[in-house]
Amino acid sequence: GSSKINFGSPNDPSFNNTDQSNVPEVAFGVYYVYNDFKFGVSVPGLLQKDIEISNSDENTIDRHLYTMVSYQRKINEDWSIYPSILFKTTANHNQIDANINFKIKNTLWFGTSYRQDFGPTIYAGVDLGKLLSVFSVDIETNEVADYSSGSYELTFGYDFIPEEEVEQEVSDKGLIFDKDKDGVQDEDDICPTEYGDAYANGCP
Repeated sequence: GSSKINFGSPNDPSFNNTDQSNVPEVAFGVYYVYNDFKFGVSVPGLLQKDIEISNSDENTIDRHLYTMVSYQRKINEDWSIYPSILFKTTANHNQIDANINFKIKNTLWFGTSYRQDFGPTIYAGVDLGKLLSVFSVDIETNEVADYSSGSYELTFGYDFIPEEEVEQEVSDKGLIFDKDKDGVQDEDDICPTEYGDAYANGCP
């Protein structure tokens, strides 16, 4: 990958030059799923290139280490919980993001997160399958709080992949398809959207 630099103020004396340039960079990541756990590690900034945008000696793209662990747990037929934690590490600084989400009937969800040295975030959303919407509020508790009362974000998403293609891919790969995660595959589940018992063919 590369980072493109665009000097918008050519007369700023802090810049060495006014040419646009590309800075090559490399990142690495790996993601692993085991039962209800998910683990991820990524390392951006492997080359630690100097982007040389000023006469300062602090123009290097620092190498970071991101480590993520998440877990999902179905509490009952209506409620699911998704806690996760993200560690961000550099040579001179560490930061932790802790999150917890709750999902109701696999449609409505809400949660909160806390970012070290920044503050909490509260969010809620609705998942209608093809359509997804999320509203979040960031609350600053650090020195930025003297200048900002927080930020608000509203997101809409839509999945354009036809359901037939998803089902075909699942079939081709021989994957287990279990919407309600009750251990009974959808093709054998009489109640595929309700958490149930194997002895009742997947129904409550």
